[in-house]
Formats: sequence, structure tokens, C-alpha cells
Amino acid sequence: MTRLYNPLPTLIEIRVAHQWKRDYERYMPLSRFIYRPIGFIVTWAAIRIGVTTELASYLSGIVAATAFLLMISTNHLFLLLGIIALHLFNLLDCVDGSIARSTHTENPYGKFLDSLIGDFFDFLFFTVVGIMAYRNTDLTYFFNNIHYLGNISLLFLGWGASLFYLFLQHIENIYYMQLKESWINLNKNNSSKTTTNILETDGHINNKSETDRNHILRLIDRNIRARESQYFLLLVAYISDQIDLFLFFFLLYYAFRATATAIVFGRRALAVKANHLSINSQKFGL
Repeated sequence: MTRLYNPLPTLIEIRVAHQWKRDYERYMPLSRFIYRPIGFIVTWAAIRIGVTTELASYLSGIVAATAFLLMISTNHLFLLLGIIALHLFNLLDCVDGSIARSTHTENPYGKFLDSLIGDFFDFLFFTVVGIMAYRNTDLTYFFNNIHYLGNISLLFLGWGASLFYLFLQHIENIYYMQLKESWINLNKNNSSKTTTNILETDGHINNKSETDRNHILRLIDRNIRARESQYFLLLVAYISDQIDLFLFFFLLYYAFRATATAIVFGRRALAVKANHLSINSQKFGL
């Protein structure tokens, strides 16, 4: 018998539709306790006034574009409104997915649109913050107090953070598309061998203390990379006049993260290559 669903889902049904993501967001306090609860209420209201998942995605893009335009102003009220609009963008980005899941209207176009809009503004984010700092040096810690520092450096801080952010995304996409399956198969073939090497267990090692430490580091990393965390930290940096420190932190973080990820995945690729050559040598008697 076909299971019927409610075309106007209740708040409980909307929460249930999101159940599969709760484990991922369990240790992400901003998402779990602020954005998701508010997002469920907005989703409930949006469905009842006829907002579709695609329309919610378009609205989120309009809000993000408006936020960026406000953030390059020299009017501090506009700057604050721009940062607030960023939080609204993130909320709407949660809502479009919630609408799709709770109304069973998920489709490839909606997923593509959501990813396209989200990735576009995520990539531009640090660059826009760099322009914001460049035009408002009174909101910076070092550049407002040390006058011989070239203000144009703020543009390079933002651009550099955006570049390394994009580089990290690209490395991870290459890994998932071209290497992950081969790496998993290699580990399955070697599952009978005893090892404690983190690279040979895809992030899971036998030592409990090491496992706990790596789990904590992954949670910290997940929260730093979360859009809502970055928007919250930007608000704090704006209030405390430390936007340059905000940019410097994320430039260092993404530079380190991208480099470390490239090294780890590169070592995995070499291991896969060595295994492939070994199999071919045995197969062809080389």
C-alpha cells in the first residue's frame, strides 16, 4: 500500500524529515539550537503560503547578493544590516532543503540550484569581507592603529582566504570522484592486516585515545568550516573592530587545511597506485 504524506506537514513531520541530519549536526550548536529550530518554523509557514524549494533557493540568492552589496558600503548601519542579511541567507538555505524533504519534492534541479547558489556566495564571502575591511579600516585592529600597513593588504587577505577555500573544495571533490572508491577497496583487501596507521584506516584507528582526539579535531574542524560559524565570528569581529584578524585567521586555516588535505590524499593516491602496480605485476608475471 502506498504511504500517503501530508501536503501541509506539521512541525513534527518537518522535524522528522530532517532526522537523518541530526547526527551530523549534533555537535554544531549554532545549527542545532538556532538555525534549525527557526528554520522548521519558517518552513512550516513557507509551505502554507506556497513557497517551493526552488523559490526558497532563489530568495536565498537574492538575500545573499543584497548582503554583499551592503557589506561593501562605508555606512556602518548598512554593514551591520549586511551581516544580518547573511544570517538570513543561511536560514533560507536551510529552509529550501527542509521544504523539499518534508513535502517529498526533492529533485536533481533543486539540489543543483541549491549547491550552485550556496557555493557561489561561499566562494565570494571572504573576498567581500576583504573589500569591507579595505573600505572601513576603522573596523580593523592592526590597520587602524598601525598606519604604515598598506590597506590593500586587506584585499589580499580576503582574496587569499577565498582562494584556499576553493582549493580545499576542489581537492576534496577530486578525492571523492576519483580516489575514494579505490581507497576503500584497498582497505577492504588489507582488512586482515594489523595496522594502526591513520592513513590505512581512512581516519579510524584502533587506539581509543587517538580515536577520541581525532574525533574532537574533526568536530572543531566541522564547526570552523560551517557557514553559520563564520557568519557569527564575522559579527563578533565587526562589533570588536577586528575584521582583519578574522580574515587572517581564515587565511591561515584554509591554507593549512588545504595543504594538509592535499598531502594526506596524495599519500593515499600513492598507496592506491602501488597496489595497482603490484596487482598488474602479479597478473602479467612482470
